[in-house]
Amino acid sequence: MAQQQKTKPAPWMTQGPAGAEKARKLNEERKKQAENQKPFRWFMKADLDGKALPLIFLDSAGVWIREHAYQDERGYWNKFRTCTVEYADCPDCANGDRSYYVCFRTVIDPTPYTIQSGDRKGETVSYNKRLHAVKMMAAPRWDAFIRDHGNGDLTLAVVEITRMNEKEGSSGLPSKIRGRITREQLAKKMPKGEKSVEEWLKPYDYVSIFQPDEVVDAKPGNTVGSADAKFDDTPPDGLQDLDELFSD
Repeated sequence: MAQQQKTKPAPWMTQGPAGAEKARKLNEERKKQAENQKPFRWFMKADLDGKALPLIFLDSAGVWIREHAYQDERGYWNKFRTCTVEYADCPDCANGDRSYYVCFRTVIDPTPYTIQSGDRKGETVSYNKRLHAVKMMAAPRWDAFIRDHGNGDLTLAVVEITRMNEKEGSSGLPSKIRGRITREQLAKKMPKGEKSVEEWLKPYDYVSIFQPDEVVDAKPGNTVGSADAKFDDTPPDGLQDLDELFSD
């Protein structure tokens, strides 16, 4: 019986199980990197005593997506999948899971909060780009607000959002427009890690985000109003940063 010839080791080569383990670890790292690059949905708590949170809108018309929602391992409804029932078989609908329509817009969230878990635990962040999701039940309120108070356009408007109770959606409801700012004013607040002002102030590529081929995790540990986010002491309806923006 012929002996199996061994491959001569090289610094750029790993043999057998050790190589498979290296490949597995690299694959896991790439998956985590991909997850961290997904945009986060903005959430608002319902226990802020009627205080308003400001959002700066980067677009106005928005896009409508039909989706399914699922609970994560902690019981939060933070996992979503695009529904395909209108043009193809949808396995979620086939399983009896209900879907709904959501209107998505891109916003900048100026409210500072401190991350309480994960790799960025303890870091305070602000002026982060987020997805703002308005479900179909709340859409008429938003449409009326944009028409009556926004002259049909929310682009670069600073909108104060409230959520009086749990029955109101986690995206909140608009209360008033605080003002409008320019791209030049907003550019001064670009957070670290962004590639460029142009990319930061560009609405999200909704087509690539909502391609119906995988579950999109909303990352509750990195969204305002989640169980893992802690608001700073600064009252959310009196941000000095915004006053400085308008005074420029």
